[in-house]
Amino acid sequence: MNPYNNKPLVLFYSNTPRAFRTTLIGHLYEISQVWPVILLSEELDSNMSTIIRDKNFFPNLKKIISVYQHTGPKKNLFSKNRYLYKLAKSIIRNYKPDIVVASSDWYPLFELYLMKFAKKINALRVTFQDTFTAETEKTGIWIDLINLHCKTPVCFPFWFRISLIKLRKYIGHILIYWVLPLLNGEPPFFGKQSYILHKGHSGSRDSNYHVVLSARDNEMYKKSGVPPDKLYIHPHPLTRQASKIFAKLVSLENKEIREKGCKIAVVMLPAEEIGFSRTDYSLIKRETRIKVQNEVFKILLESLEGWKIIVKPHPVTRNYLVKKKQIESISTRIEVVNPGEPADKYIELGDIIIELPRAASTTLTIASLWHPEKPILALDLHHEFLGDCYKSFNGVEYIDNLEGIKSTLEKIRNNKYVKTIKDTDTPNGNYFSGTVELLEYLMRKGSFSLNKKQEPKKIDS
Repeated sequence: MNPYNNKPLVLFYSNTPRAFRTTLIGHLYEISQVWPVILLSEELDSNMSTIIRDKNFFPNLKKIISVYQHTGPKKNLFSKNRYLYKLAKSIIRNYKPDIVVASSDWYPLFELYLMKFAKKINALRVTFQDTFTAETEKTGIWIDLINLHCKTPVCFPFWFRISLIKLRKYIGHILIYWVLPLLNGEPPFFGKQSYILHKGHSGSRDSNYHVVLSARDNEMYKKSGVPPDKLYIHPHPLTRQASKIFAKLVSLENKEIREKGCKIAVVMLPAEEIGFSRTDYSLIKRETRIKVQNEVFKILLESLEGWKIIVKPHPVTRNYLVKKKQIESISTRIEVVNPGEPADKYIELGDIIIELPRAASTTLTIASLWHPEKPILALDLHHEFLGDCYKSFNGVEYIDNLEGIKSTLEKIRNNKYVKTIKDTDTPNGNYFSGTVELLEYLMRKGSFSLNKKQEPKKIDS
């Protein structure tokens, strides 16, 4: 007997807490209004844990199962591989979901196993874009350059160092996609798609369909090797009724930061300390980046007299306390906050949002959707490789010189800044009012039927 009255059972994986908070929780909210959902969740902060257990927001969330892919107890690669394999297999076997939702089908291990086992029971498998992203080939070049300069000895010649990087990649690919599944008695993850080799992208392996956020992303995923007939455009949940769940999250975070009558400029600080020229991939040294960052702070202090400047470092920032001391020494009007705090908290607080080079994070995308009326600036002052990701992005102003920053800040200060907002991207040929309608359409299109249900078994989380 089907315990859910012939409604499809959805298995939903949260991915990293950051990706869940900024995007995926909106899809979960929409699905749980209508269909029963089992959430496979990484460790969440107290506010998010409280919200997802609130039946007013997630009325049909039936169970939460802990997954420790990105969070939780530390394990070595081989014990984690065994744990994730057994967890994914048991969940699919015991719950027999009709639909499996995740953000990727090519990385990390848990999603690889989850999609593989879901395919065996012919569940509808849909992956959703959860972050701002670029073509994998270009991203791969950038990662190789980072590894070249940070993980190989400078005393060796360039050809030897780049050979080490390439060899390391192929060893990593064989380990993840061949050795680890074989250790569990499973066939390898066949195919050329690989996040380690930077070939393919989410949606190019075992998922039936991949859902992107815009026409720009649709073209980018096609260039990265995802079959066009697997791609669908579905705008960010912030553009629909699900925006209320994001508003609730922000309302729980924002407390006493804003002083009475004080305006705030929020500056997003990327994690990487070096960069590379767009023209010849030459190294942009840490000292050069710090010098330009200091010039930006000087312009902000001069142009926005009386404003408070909050610097939000990227969550994976290293040497946070050293950077905090260095930046705050510039002026008492500058405060560097904890990297682990959620970015949307400061998007809400800021009167303007600025990302220092290399401006390529999801934060500006979320800011442009959450507060399209606010000035949002992406800086590319070094003209670096992948530093122009937001050059033609709707709702974000791309600036590649210091004079441009001064001019824009003066307009903001004098209330003369006018933001140009184009029509938002809409799906080609199909428009879906929500995630449930999209999934219903994909079930019909792929001729998926409900799996025969048994009473769900209890799984130790």
